[in-house]
Amino acid sequence: MDQQQIYFPEDLLVDVELTGIKEIFSAQRSGGYQYFGRYVPRVSEIIQDATGWRTAYEFVMDIKNVQKCKEIKRTALSTGSLAHAMIEDYLLEGSKKDSTVYMKNSAFMNANAASAVNSYNNFLSWLTYMNNSGFKIKVVKIEEKIVCPWYGGTCDMIAEVTNPIGITKTYIFDFKTSRSITYDYYLQAMFYMKAINYNRQSIVNYDLPNIDGIVILRLDKNKNQFDYLPLDSENNIQLLNHLNQTCNAMIDQYYYLKSAEYQFKDHSSKNMIRGDKYGVDI
Repeated sequence: MDQQQIYFPEDLLVDVELTGIKEIFSAQRSGGYQYFGRYVPRVSEIIQDATGWRTAYEFVMDIKNVQKCKEIKRTALSTGSLAHAMIEDYLLEGSKKDSTVYMKNSAFMNANAASAVNSYNNFLSWLTYMNNSGFKIKVVKIEEKIVCPWYGGTCDMIAEVTNPIGITKTYIFDFKTSRSITYDYYLQAMFYMKAINYNRQSIVNYDLPNIDGIVILRLDKNKNQFDYLPLDSENNIQLLNHLNQTCNAMIDQYYYLKSAEYQFKDHSSKNMIRGDKYGVDI
């Protein structure tokens, strides 16, 4: 089975012309992604809806201290964004700015600067480990927006990794500052991998390289620790193929649910009969 068959069985991908889909995505979305002028959902939205994460989170928000939950989430997201910004500056310029410079940016105003710096230092520790182990890293893209007919998202880094015996492979890297690596991180990276390799087949002069695998790099915010977990098409083809099929199923589920929701709302708005013991509202 060749790489195209493994990663891109387009017959398994949902028809984006389902009833209601155009209407749902016709309006411009804040920070939204477009594929040739057409708005598409975020990768994170598909994952949240398909796994039920959003529903579970909203349920917890209802029964716990709502404001405290929001503050924790806001701080975590802002801290992760700050760590990403420091890493990006290092990769582009060879150093990071003083943390006080970053804190002037409103996007980082809720961040824990010390935690972000700790994650950044763990990134440097990972680079040292790779260099000492004989690996060479060549950055291809940083913070790259990736879109396809079904979704869009931004990946942290695309890089070539050359191993000690001279074999080079291109990976999508996703940096995480969470407490642990979870399977949905691989789904997120697989969505990006699928989109890039799909676009290479569909768009003339597409400027991104073929992707050989995905890497999740967790950079702890509190301890001196990084977790490095790569998957590539040579050594982990069965798991990559399973992740691919899972992503296809999630795309199908997402679009069919959105279409069903739209059709239900349309039907109920036109046909609902509401009444009580005094009669029926017309």
